[in-house]
Amino acid sequence: MDISLSSFRRKLEKKEVLIVLAILLAGLALRIAYWSQIKESTSMYQHLWPQTDMNFFYTWANSIRGGDWLVNKSLHPFAEWQEQLSGKPDEKGYNADSAKAMWDQWYGEKRFHQEPLYPYFLAVVFKLFGPGVQWVFAIQCLLGIVSNLLIYVITRRFFGTATALIAAAISLLYGPFMFYESVLLRATLITFTMLLTAWLFTIAMDHKKPVYFLLSGLSSGICVVTKSTTFLFILPLVLFLIFHFRADMRQAARFIGLFALGIFLATSPFIVRNLIVGVAPLALSSVAADAIISGNAGDFIPGTGFSIGRYFVPIMEKAHGNIIPTIYYTLRTHSSVASVIKQLCGKFLVFWNWYEIPNNINYYYARLYSGLLSHWQITFAALGPVSFFGLFLAARTIKKTFILYALVFAGILPGLIFYNLSRFRAPAAAALIPFAAYALVFLIKRISERRYAIPVVVALISVFLLPLFFLSPPRSEYAVRAVDYRIGNALCISIGERLIEYGDLRGAAGQIEAGLRTEPPEVSKIGPGYTVTGDKDRLVRLAESFAKMHLLYAELNEKLSNNEKADDHYKRASELDSFVKNVH
Repeated sequence: MDISLSSFRRKLEKKEVLIVLAILLAGLALRIAYWSQIKESTSMYQHLWPQTDMNFFYTWANSIRGGDWLVNKSLHPFAEWQEQLSGKPDEKGYNADSAKAMWDQWYGEKRFHQEPLYPYFLAVVFKLFGPGVQWVFAIQCLLGIVSNLLIYVITRRFFGTATALIAAAISLLYGPFMFYESVLLRATLITFTMLLTAWLFTIAMDHKKPVYFLLSGLSSGICVVTKSTTFLFILPLVLFLIFHFRADMRQAARFIGLFALGIFLATSPFIVRNLIVGVAPLALSSVAADAIISGNAGDFIPGTGFSIGRYFVPIMEKAHGNIIPTIYYTLRTHSSVASVIKQLCGKFLVFWNWYEIPNNINYYYARLYSGLLSHWQITFAALGPVSFFGLFLAARTIKKTFILYALVFAGILPGLIFYNLSRFRAPAAAALIPFAAYALVFLIKRISERRYAIPVVVALISVFLLPLFFLSPPRSEYAVRAVDYRIGNALCISIGERLIEYGDLRGAAGQIEAGLRTEPPEVSKIGPGYTVTGDKDRLVRLAESFAKMHLLYAELNEKLSNNEKADDHYKRASELDSFVKNVH
């Protein structure tokens, strides 16, 4: 019986339709299972917390939905961290309106705060289906399923069906993809548009038909108005076109022209809007300056995500949000060129770390609500090391796979230019999956052929590189921070109280009960005679937060005549309250 790898590949190629159907159905089944587990998760309501990008996207989208389709006003967030940097509300002479006006000026007044496609997408969905976010999440899940398929077809194009099948399996089981599909952030849309652009561009290069270059340009333009840093992917594609058609510059000019026309068509509605309201036509975002300062100032520590240091306000006051002066003043905060290089190397190493750096929302907190996410999903801890080796093992194919390498480059570079976050890494993870699959197939083939040299070398190098991938989280020993629990609990209580207002006591009790299941072991141990070990401040904040949850749950059970359960939770709330008072 022929059981060789080549025979297995031929059999797979004959079942292409079944494979595609299986990927789509598996993607749908996994998301249905995930949704059934997180239906009471507060992660689906994090956009209600005012201090997040999610809340601002929601506010922005509803402003558009309300009729301001041009966004003909200064629309920027004014979060607590911005207010704190502007002065203290209790200080003499402090004026909140003046502070807000200062930030609006730094952000360019009527300039889009961030790239506009996502809030307009939200506005259209809200206009069609109402202001609830469930339809947004449903559409994002569909985009995620199609992204799984795009990873398969792209990998198949470059590495063959067997490798593509493994890539599809990895993408289906990659936890962060599913997680970001059910929150009000752009990660899913960015990932989808970048994969779509890569796929359309490969078709254009295969068939050399003008319509495909136009379509890939349109997709590229959609990328840019979703996230402007995707230009880092589009520029290499243009350079690739010039190099590939260098023998016939007339044809090169034709295809590049169509590609550029597609980009212009996709971006032109926003260019026209900018001209109407009186801002620079290509101004698609206002946050580059604060991202540059927060991720590149001399006191920035790689791995801390978006952080505000002592240089932030002085540079903003000098540069007024203008990019070139911001870069100049930010670089001057370093003592030497070596300091800049050291910081860049640190950010590169952090990119490959296992930890999903939280911002707006924490991946590890969401896992507390989902067994599927916590036990049956692949994370970057597995994807990172395998794909890292895949990049080197596939290097001999770089002429053929240039587009994939460009996609990886575009995924990694924003973290070096600004800072690393979990949600920024999602598109890069999609680009790395084909290389991870390639590495697995390559090593399996070598081992099956009893050619052990490269597998042994990879194993030995892996031992030395373990610290790169598995260093502890930079900020804390806790993957789920105290603030994640507190925000989650506050939202849980808010949702429960809203259900109580509607008279749905059982629904409210179910919501609070789901939140109580996230209580960490360190809190569960608190009781009579308990001695504090570890981080006392963290434990106090957690005990205080969960005491409120237990108290509300007890009150609900009392109203539902579940007296025994009510007594248990009144007692538990009292124990936690006593602990907080005694420690203070």
